[in-house]
Amino acid sequence: MKNQTSEIKEIHELIGKSFISKLTDREQQLLLEWLDKDPKHQELLEELKQKSNWDKRQQIADNIDLNYEWNRFKLRTTNTKKHLSKTILRIVKYAAAILLPILVTLILLQKNHNHDFVVTNKPILTPGHSQAQLVLSDGRTIDLKGENQTLRDSVSGIEIENKDYTLNYVTDETDSISQPKVFHEIIVGKGEEYQLVLADSSRVYLNSDTHIKFPVQFSANQREIFLLAGEAFFEVKKDIHAPFKVKTEYVTVEVLGTSFNLSSYKNESTIHTTLVNGSVKVTPQFGHAPAQILAPNEQALLDKNSNKIVTRKVDVSLFCDWRNGYFTFDNEKLEDVFKKLSRWYNIQAFFVSESAKHERFTGKIPRLKNCNELLEMIDKTTDVKFQIDQDKNVIIKR
Repeated sequence: MKNQTSEIKEIHELIGKSFISKLTDREQQLLLEWLDKDPKHQELLEELKQKSNWDKRQQIADNIDLNYEWNRFKLRTTNTKKHLSKTILRIVKYAAAILLPILVTLILLQKNHNHDFVVTNKPILTPGHSQAQLVLSDGRTIDLKGENQTLRDSVSGIEIENKDYTLNYVTDETDSISQPKVFHEIIVGKGEEYQLVLADSSRVYLNSDTHIKFPVQFSANQREIFLLAGEAFFEVKKDIHAPFKVKTEYVTVEVLGTSFNLSSYKNESTIHTTLVNGSVKVTPQFGHAPAQILAPNEQALLDKNSNKIVTRKVDVSLFCDWRNGYFTFDNEKLEDVFKKLSRWYNIQAFFVSESAKHERFTGKIPRLKNCNELLEMIDKTTDVKFQIDQDKNVIIKR
């Protein structure tokens, strides 16, 4: 039976050879058996096949002292160093263009499994910015970037001012409420945010990856808008004659005048309604669960699967500080932390270690800081490590 070092040596050869020539039936069978032993073996082979990864590994290779690594490797395998030296020489024959990336990858695999990721030339993960898209009632789409401009809706004739990264629908037109109801939509992408002032002077802060639909003017006795997806903070102008309602796919939130945060992302199993001041009523759209009346510093969580609502006391800053330009976390699972970071920094986060998802993090950092600084904070206070590739993907492991 082969020892582990001998098997690794043979697999090294087969992987190198497979890139430039056809394996024999026996070699193919050995490689398949190795791949079947562990799903990570298949992941490694697929990664090596990705041409887009060669440059990344080349950059890693350029920053590694191969003499040091080779000597370190030999010290751990003294009984087979002659064998391994011949093996490496045989791999060299296959192709210089392939050798170094594969060799470096395999050398790194020999290191202690718990060693930190080797990362060079870390890309800077810059924060998001104020930008969005406005969809008019006639189907036109306008990019919003904060520049001063006056827009006119061709159906209602309403003029909208876009200034200082805020879209303002407050007008002096007195007969607008008698006009047919016209709706606009704002789409805020990942890595973006924007502000909206509705026709009644209520202000809405739109977080990343958010889609909202609203009338350009409200009727005399009703104010109703639709949070189609995402997260928004509302500062509602009080009007006892016209209740203000925000509808999502699963809940309706009704207020008279208040400040609250509503989070209804498609890829999350719960909808959070967090009240800062005033009072709101949260009503499920489906099922028979009773509506919940919230007091300040309370939160209603609706489970999308059961359509049930539970309420709890919370620190509202944890859910609303994004509006003030901060990320605030209190013993929060990294899986949930990275859902928020992924939207604002427009990055992809991949957990290599399942247990890393359940690591907890506490901290506060300005949203306008580069994500790299936040990753350093998490690195110092948890047992996880990060690798950032050239496509700005964040790989997370213990």
